[in-house]
Amino acid sequence: VVAAGVGAVAEDNGGPTLEQIRRAAGAAARSLAGMESAAFVLPADGPERASAVAEGLLLGAYAFNEYKTGDDVKAPLAAATVVGPGVRAKAVKDAVERAEVVADAVNTARNWVNMPPGDQPPKELADAAAKLAKGVKVDVEVLDEKALAKGGYGGIIGVGQGSSRPPRLVRIAYQPPKAGKHVAFVGKGITFDTGGISLKPNDGMVTMKSDMSGAAAVLAAVIAIAKLAPQVAV
Repeated sequence: VVAAGVGAVAEDNGGPTLEQIRRAAGAAARSLAGMESAAFVLPADGPERASAVAEGLLLGAYAFNEYKTGDDVKAPLAAATVVGPGVRAKAVKDAVERAEVVADAVNTARNWVNMPPGDQPPKELADAAAKLAKGVKVDVEVLDEKALAKGGYGGIIGVGQGSSRPPRLVRIAYQPPKAGKHVAFVGKGITFDTGGISLKPNDGMVTMKSDMSGAAAVLAAVIAIAKLAPQVAV
């Protein structure tokens, strides 16, 4: 049995906030690493609370263990069941499904950011994005170094010349048939930021691999948006 506190709750606001519920669910999921399954009794009555619980569980259970070995490495909680009144209602189930899509996108971006740059240079990141987009209603275009040069992408080519591994540019688009709005996202995808590498101490180089986090967030977000299928072109 795991008890997760939600912190101070104002008496006049109807119980814990969505963020308090989300954080409590995440803390509970993290504490159960290594378990196959668990049942949770959390305030999941209504779509908004159910979504907060699902997001908390899925995001809290995340762990990047791909490069860890040994018997002490605990796998994330594999399955979770939420018990409570109203959890079988269609609106609640729909909210949980949306939360699963969002949490999966966040965890996908986390995986890309956590990958060491030696295993995820530009081509590999572009290939991973294209692979993830298969089966989803998005269009993916990957420009290699030749296409970039032909298209006049001098900035990307210039930065890429500092590496033995040529650059890539990924365009991913979601175009619903009745889109009322058009939104554009741009994310920086430098897989290892070597700017000032000769001047920075070791502590300043540890996070250089995360210079592609903007691109990771954008790629995962567009795929998630396509799965949720709003009438907005991205």
